[in-house]
Amino acid sequence: MLDKKFIEKQKQKLVHNKEQIEKEFKGMKFPNYGTSEDDNVLEMEDFQESLAQQKGDRKNLKEINAALLRIEKGTYGRCLEDGKTIELGRLQAFPEAA
Repeated sequence: MLDKKFIEKQKQKLVHNKEQIEKEFKGMKFPNYGTSEDDNVLEMEDFQESLAQQKGDRKNLKEINAALLRIEKGTYGRCLEDGKTIELGRLQAFPEAA
């Protein structure tokens, strides 16, 4: 069983990561480099990269929210597949590990 101090520290990490992702979402906008054809191509390339990043961020945000919910339920640190305790090192490196 994980101690409360460890869980609280992980919760703080998760909340911080969640806030960072949400901040990035708010700051996203379509790039505007100019009106030439080359500028338009660069804008589209950068926008597509941003969309790909946003897709990854949405997945990460979903995992973070799920981990925060497990903390609330008292099931944080248990594998969703077999119910065994997840190693502390893994949780420290990847607090949203399921």
